[in-house]
Amino acid sequence: MTVDGIFSAGDFTATDGVIAAISSPGLVTTAKLVSDAVQGLAICTLSQGAELARTVGIGLRTDSGALTIEPDRPVVEQSRVELDDSFTLPVGKARTSRLRANHVVYAINHNAATRLLLEIVVADGGVAHRLRLEAIDANHPTPAVEVLDELSRICLPHGSLGWLQAHDRVGLVTPGYEGWHTDGTAVHELVASDAGWTMPALFKTQDQWLLLAEAGVDSSNGGSHINVAQDGRTFELRRPHSDEGDPAHAATVKASLPMSMPWRIQIVGDLAAVAESNLVRHLSPAADPESDYSWVRPGRVAWTWWGDHDSPRDPAALRSAIDVSSELGWEFILVDANWNLLPEGSVEQLVRYGAKRDVGVMLWYNSGGSNNQMTEEPRDRMTDPDIRRAELTRIARWGVKGIKVDFFHTDKPDGIAQFHGILQDAADVGLMVNFHGCTAPRGWSRTYPNLMTTEAVRGAEWYRLSEDYGPQAPLNNTILALTRNVIGSMDYTPVVLSDLAKRRITTNTHELALAVVFESGLLHFCDTPHHYLAQPDPVRQYLKNVPAVWDESHLLAGLPGSHVVMARRCRSAWFIAAINGQAAPVEENLDLRSLGIDPSLRFDVLADAELPEKQYVHEQVSADMLAQFPLRLGPNGGWVAWSATDVSPPPS
Repeated sequence: MTVDGIFSAGDFTATDGVIAAISSPGLVTTAKLVSDAVQGLAICTLSQGAELARTVGIGLRTDSGALTIEPDRPVVEQSRVELDDSFTLPVGKARTSRLRANHVVYAINHNAATRLLLEIVVADGGVAHRLRLEAIDANHPTPAVEVLDELSRICLPHGSLGWLQAHDRVGLVTPGYEGWHTDGTAVHELVASDAGWTMPALFKTQDQWLLLAEAGVDSSNGGSHINVAQDGRTFELRRPHSDEGDPAHAATVKASLPMSMPWRIQIVGDLAAVAESNLVRHLSPAADPESDYSWVRPGRVAWTWWGDHDSPRDPAALRSAIDVSSELGWEFILVDANWNLLPEGSVEQLVRYGAKRDVGVMLWYNSGGSNNQMTEEPRDRMTDPDIRRAELTRIARWGVKGIKVDFFHTDKPDGIAQFHGILQDAADVGLMVNFHGCTAPRGWSRTYPNLMTTEAVRGAEWYRLSEDYGPQAPLNNTILALTRNVIGSMDYTPVVLSDLAKRRITTNTHELALAVVFESGLLHFCDTPHHYLAQPDPVRQYLKNVPAVWDESHLLAGLPGSHVVMARRCRSAWFIAAINGQAAPVEENLDLRSLGIDPSLRFDVLADAELPEKQYVHEQVSADMLAQFPLRLGPNGGWVAWSATDVSPPPS
């Protein structure tokens, strides 16, 4: 260990008491399980032979004491299998994904009643572990166990840089995962705070990249965040704040055995491997095989609230939004807060009006509950399970397609239970779900394929809410694409083109590119529907063609805080988009060979014009031509290219 307490690369190579080494099937990644008197039980994460992180002190602190490695008892391997996990889901950066990994289980502690197990999964793109408590004798019930903390700490090599979002202090609408990110801050410069940092957290270390995340978060545990340890040397896991959410509900975990803690995930490799990873969803429980989710329909959504806060109470404005959506080929409109103040029967009439134009209707809800002081309506219909089921059944009978539920503000187990309850009850009546004012996604779209998107991001609504958002948005957009959006669909509500935004410095093409750079199963367009319809013909064609579901996604170039170039495919259509987060121009060469794109495939291209009064330059070129000349991005600018082929969503 170095003087300042952060492991250096040299220190990482020296370990005592190596118990086992588990490699990924492709031999790219290795997890070494080690033990010594200082660190306790530790997992060393190696990628391409370099150690990127060390998770030390593995164990739990419970109401009956600490459970860690026992010096006088050996760590015993319980099982070893090779995982081959595949899924096909309605939304995500890739609808179909396959994971091959090695999964090993060890017993690391046991007493007269319980056994503490450590599970380790090693894939070519990451290492994950979780702790599990089970009874020694399954035939004899044990008392409920309260887990107060996970004891493990995550150590990174000296010189590591971090892109982290500040976790929220408790407030009226927090925690909501809407803080700003650091931009490559040296890890040793971070300080402990009473709030900490959220996951996902991105680091550059040993010339590779590492993203911390979690999965397997259910109603028995709750969400976690990280903080710099009191010694300022390592990151430690933190439970939800005790004063967030409903103070009557505990932040700790208390349950009967067997009990599993969440998966602690380290996605590793080059930046493209991190950005394209599906490890979080692979380590989440699969949906009930008896459930039918064929009715789930990703799509584009007209969102009228941003441009006109009163529109959810105006039937004429809502019908007009349906008309524009129909003309642009968008699948839905969202009727936001206070729609219940519409005249009786208005929603049913709106649903019928939309159905004639193949435009579905979605409705907003306040999550309600004693911890929620927000007054927007309807509220108090999503907390009590019986009331919730009756409400969801009622609107499903009207023909409503989905719900947006807002204002949760907690990671406590009872809050997580509400997320799961809403998803299950909505699935039972055929409703899609969008969560806002909420925690970050943790693979739940694998378990509940009707979860289409989640906010947990400082998105484009802030153009209307704060003066400081606009100047910081370009840089933050490049970070979000490589952090928050890696772990799940992100309802940023992109594409602001009007002058309603305060101090916007992104170019219009930067805004257009966000519809591809960011992934969301429900792509809510932020600006007024009529403003989109008033755009030049090439822009309207782009807005008609850009889908909300992808078959594959690839990071072609970029760095967080600098720029991002993303390519995505929907059926036979390719979309390539780039954003610049800097005040200086950026150039990148496009290498499309790895994508297998036919060189003769024709693309429409929208780029920033050099003259301010000209917003766009439009041209049509072949894929071969795209690769011949550098891609040039102006200050805070953007660029999009798309092939005019079939983009209708694949069947679920």
